[in-house]
Formats: sequence, structure tokens, C-alpha cells
Amino acid sequence: MTTQTAEDAMHPSDALPAGWFMAGSQPKDYEAGVTPDAFDGRAAAYLRARVASTGFGTIMQQFKADAYRGQRLRLSALVRSEDVERWAGLWMRVDGAARASIAFDNMHDRAITGTTDWTRHAVVLDVAERESTKIAFGVLLNGSGKLWIADVRIESVGQDVPRPARAFCWTTPSTSTSVSRAPDSELSTRQPPSLEARDRGALDGSIVERHRVPMD
Repeated sequence: MTTQTAEDAMHPSDALPAGWFMAGSQPKDYEAGVTPDAFDGRAAAYLRARVASTGFGTIMQQFKADAYRGQRLRLSALVRSEDVERWAGLWMRVDGAARASIAFDNMHDRAITGTTDWTRHAVVLDVAERESTKIAFGVLLNGSGKLWIADVRIESVGQDVPRPARAFCWTTPSTSTSVSRAPDSELSTRQPPSLEARDRGALDGSIVERHRVPMD
């Protein structure tokens, strides 16, 4: 597992929408921003390697798990890739007490590689009823290449929606690609809006339940 300092793990970017930030094992090797009108007239965030890197970069958000405890949660997004040398993927993590990860999936077993057109990918995790405190999610790039991400959605789904086979309780982080945790001061204190408010379309990068997470 790559050792990270606090400085390496967090790398805020003014180019990203409010609520999104850069992290990873080598965030300074990557850059991110927003491309207007990238997909169907909508903005998309991009993440690309600036230099040859031995680590990964990610753009991410995190928020309190209170409103989702006891539910199955799906993160989905449209992703386009260009010349991804090693691998990339959406990821989501549920944290518990003492910052321990209790569920995690980063698409490593179904990674995005090479050059691909806009494709919807998804990650599904169960949010434990009692233990869950935080939910983090994003998209990561490991190695050279470039990604675009658009139409990001967080939604509760039924138990009939399967979890990927590799979604797991994280008990051996030394064998997994770690994804940085932001300090508690970076955690959104706002809860996802109710369904009645889902069409407000606030452009601040906050979670919009069952609808898009704005990127523009």
C-alpha cells in the first residue's frame, strides 16, 4: 500500500465545482477541471495525468451517511476515457466508527482501460444500519491517460439490484488500492435534499438524491 502524507492525500483545485476535491496517492501528478458542453450540452469534469506517475489521482466528494443507513446505494456516472494506460474506475466507500472502512468497491475487477466512448458505469454498496458514518465516492485514474465524467447520480435502490462480486468489507487494506480520506472538517454537514427538492438543480456540487450531482 502506498504511504501517503496529509499533504499528498489532499490537493484542492479551484478548477473543480464546489464540493469536489482532488485526492489520491499522488494527486500532484494529476490535474482536474471542467469541460463545458462535453456531453449532450452538459458540463463534464475531467481528470488527467500531468506526468508519468506511480500512483493514482481521484476527484471525489464525501458526505454523512445518516440519510442512507440500512439502504443499498448506487453510484453511477457516464465516463469517457482516452489512452488510459493502467486502469481507472468509479469508486465508493462506506466508513464506520474510528474511520474504518466497512464497504468498498473501486471497479478494479472491471476496470476502464484504453480509449472508450461515453458509457454508464455503476458501483453498488450496502450502507450498514448502525455502523455507517460517512460515504465517499469519486472517479480515479491510475497512470497516464485522461477521463471525463458526467451525469453523476447517487440513489437508493432495492435489494434486487445486485452488488458487484468484488464489493467487500475492507478488512485487509494493505492488499487494496486505498483512496484518501478527507479530514472531518471537509465533510459536508448537509443532508441530501428530500425527493420533493430533487429538481432544484443547485450548482454547488452537493448530492442531489436520485438525480445528477452537478458538475457545472
